[in-house]
Amino acid sequence: MNIKKPNVSPTKKQEPFTHKAKKPLPISQNIQQAMWMFQKDKVVANKSSKNPFFKNTYSSLEEVMSACDQANKYGILYGFESTVTETGNLIITATATHVGSQTQLKLSVPCFVPNLHDPQKLGSSITYAKRYSLQALFALASVDDDANKASGIIVPNGNVNPPKNPGKEKAITTPTNKEDFK
Repeated sequence: MNIKKPNVSPTKKQEPFTHKAKKPLPISQNIQQAMWMFQKDKVVANKSSKNPFFKNTYSSLEEVMSACDQANKYGILYGFESTVTETGNLIITATATHVGSQTQLKLSVPCFVPNLHDPQKLGSSITYAKRYSLQALFALASVDDDANKASGIIVPNGNVNPPKNPGKEKAITTPTNKEDFK
């Protein structure tokens, strides 16, 4: 039986493989400490999704999730919960859980859809709520380029119309508990 030897040049010396270990990351004790470590990385979500109507770019849900994936190295995993209130409103809640301590942060965003039986509008509203709840929970910087469409302000030139009665707008309050969403 003939066994061929590998064709290796005698003048080239092969270096042995060595594994260069990265500096270990500090271990966090809870979700707040892990988020602090994540935020020190100054992670941003890319803005490569285009809104042809307003001629601008924004961070898609996939880009926001990709940015949040970087929190995994600090023991943070994220997900979403959905709740339907007694009045039929849909609430999307982004969650960040610290694996080691099981401590959590949550941020809820209501989905405003006039017709819950329109799957296209419902899907868009859910995606929008997921994107903004996750982006806010992880404190990712971004320009709100597509909020005009969600809020119903449609201006062909891409500019937002100023309020008609400046200084007389009603204040928007943030709900503090689940009862406020009903």
